Amino acid sequence: MRQLLIIFYLTLTASWTFAQKLHPDSIYMLPDVRVSASKIVTYSAGQKVESIDSTLISGSGNVGLGELLYRNSSLNINRYNLNGLNLLSVRGTTSSQSSVYWNGFQLNPPNNSLIDLSIIPANYFNDISILYGGSSSLYGSGNIGAGIHLNNKPVFKKLQYLSFYNSIASFHEYSGNIKAIYANPKWYFKTQVMGRKAQNDFRYKSLEGEYENFANAALRQKGFMQDVFRNFKGRNISGISLWYQENDKEIPATLTSKPADADQKDRSLRGVLSSKQFIPKGFISAKLAVFNDYEHYIDPDSLQVLEIDSEIETTRIQGEVSMNKQISKSTMFDAGVELIHLTGKSVNYAQQINQQQAGIYLLISQRFLQNKWVANLKMRQDFNTDFTMPFTPSLGLEGPVINNLKIKATVSKNFRIPTFNDLYWIPGGNSELKPETSWNQDIGLLYKTDTASRIDFYSELTAFNSMVDDWIMWIPDGALWSPLNIRRVWARGIEATAKSNVSFGKVKAGIMANYTYTRSTNEKKLYDNDPVYQKQLIYIPKHRFQLSLNLVFAYWVVGVDQSYTGERYVSADNTESMEGYLLTNMYVQKSLIFNNDRLILKAEILNLLNEEYQAVLYYPMPGRSYSISIQLIIQ
Repeated sequence: MRQLLIIFYLTLTASWTFAQKLHPDSIYMLPDVRVSASKIVTYSAGQKVESIDSTLISGSGNVGLGELLYRNSSLNINRYNLNGLNLLSVRGTTSSQSSVYWNGFQLNPPNNSLIDLSIIPANYFNDISILYGGSSSLYGSGNIGAGIHLNNKPVFKKLQYLSFYNSIASFHEYSGNIKAIYANPKWYFKTQVMGRKAQNDFRYKSLEGEYENFANAALRQKGFMQDVFRNFKGRNISGISLWYQENDKEIPATLTSKPADADQKDRSLRGVLSSKQFIPKGFISAKLAVFNDYEHYIDPDSLQVLEIDSEIETTRIQGEVSMNKQISKSTMFDAGVELIHLTGKSVNYAQQINQQQAGIYLLISQRFLQNKWVANLKMRQDFNTDFTMPFTPSLGLEGPVINNLKIKATVSKNFRIPTFNDLYWIPGGNSELKPETSWNQDIGLLYKTDTASRIDFYSELTAFNSMVDDWIMWIPDGALWSPLNIRRVWARGIEATAKSNVSFGKVKAGIMANYTYTRSTNEKKLYDNDPVYQKQLIYIPKHRFQLSLNLVFAYWVVGVDQSYTGERYVSADNTESMEGYLLTNMYVQKSLIFNNDRLILKAEILNLLNEEYQAVLYYPMPGRSYSISIQLIIQ
């Protein structure tokens, strides 16, 4: 009966579309199937890699990726308001200097390189990893601060899974999703459908001290993802992943502007086709991705001359072929080539933009000292039809010092190419821009208890340093703003992470803490007595702290998490700043078991202490809010 139900659901969903860190071995075994590790696993020696727990991902409902990462990692997320942008800011860099990847391909659009994490449903993926620091030698442009990697990994074993999720929350928010998985040793099917709408009409205090309802902030979102993979007797794994999403967001006014009536509609269609052929002691991989993103922004005005009606469409077509080979017990290499075709169309471009890129890379992993130490040498050269791209080498090293203490270090060169808007926007674009380049260094200590220990404890301390040259910045030239390679930015700091799981009889407790200290300063004078010289960049907090605790007993889970974001400067000369803020969230979850099926009830309170704050100046954020969800899992 369940099999029929899942088949029926998959058929219904198809018709609707038309109206977690592994041991760094290259290959590990699943029943009758060989699965190869990603480049992050095999070639990240010396770098900090953080994986989001799979239970947090699966239990996140329709929460956006930005909210999940803000509450469960050391990443800084600049959140403009409840319906605004969630932009990544890591290790003192800007949002465009870090990248988000889906199944190995960059999601950042070429027009502005900004990816809004609030509209990416976190539970779409079964693996979310964060690679901190520079990784241009692995993935090319846009990897100076960090890379977030979202993956849909197939599992070839007998599995039937059907999940229905619904939630209701404050500010007239309603959301739901359905997930179905059918798998066996030969096939893997996964279908996901989601929908969400919200008025986001929370109360806030205006600059005059009056409480008002937030206006013009409604959100309507729907999306669909489909994965189909085939295992050919363990010799080849091929598959296709499709992702379609629509977002309709009203754009609210700031506290200092007149009431708004702006609206933005986004549409994304993404597909990845992949094939992996296993050979003795390695594999050959071929992948093709096609991403199309469309954005339509409308801001009406009583004066026609002030009306904004802007459309932009970008397309990324990218192919990659690589070979991974273990040439001895201690040596492994990966060599590959990438070809990318980018297009962009907008009324603000003189004509359609066409840009070609290519990249070749060689990655070598060498183990030594009884295979306890590992060194990675990574080399990559990219090419672009519009400008010269830098050669990006990287060297990483890690190994044990004493007992369970490990040391790790890396040095790398990285870069980010200018966006289409930087180069071709009319008026103001500058076609003479050069890529931003940086040298990044990390050094860290990692401690982890033995697997046989009664108390599971993990801690990591990392110091990071980077110097970014030719930093692109839009500056005024009379009435016209234009981008220039004008800054040299020095970013440095420390990151500390501690995690522990302890059992007290039938009660299990888990605790995680993250702390980040960041200094990011401009090290280049534009003129004598430049007030911006050696000042902290705006919206980059020096201090960021995150703490979470959960208790599991019987079929109950109680969790609390806190996130502190420190003072941020909002003027380049550091004369104006915003106070830090502390957010506390709490949830209670109860599971009801029926044979192999589960009914999960969850109640959550966000901003428990009713903190009044702004994450970005003049963009109000809501006070205390509530949500209730129910999830039925049939297996």
